[in-house]
Amino acid sequence: MKISLALDASQISEYLFCPEAWRLGYTEHLEKADRKTVAMDEGTLMHSLLDVYYSLRCMNPNENFATHAKVASETLTKS
Repeated sequence: MKISLALDASQISEYLFCPEAWRLGYTEHLEKADRKTVAMDEGTLMHSLLDVYYSLRCMNPNENFATHAKVASETLTKS
């Protein structure tokens, strides 16, 4: 059986440190109760913002970039 994984830098680092912790966190979706998630939450928010922004830029490349940034931030604050 062949397994292909798509991992980001955080996942690779965690896997190299402890494969069992990686499995519990990324396949079982378990985490320690005292784990600090502020940085991860901020990263998730930023990636969501950039996803909306670059999608708008792709659909309307000639529109002002500031307009796309404004729409992206408004989209995320409505959620």
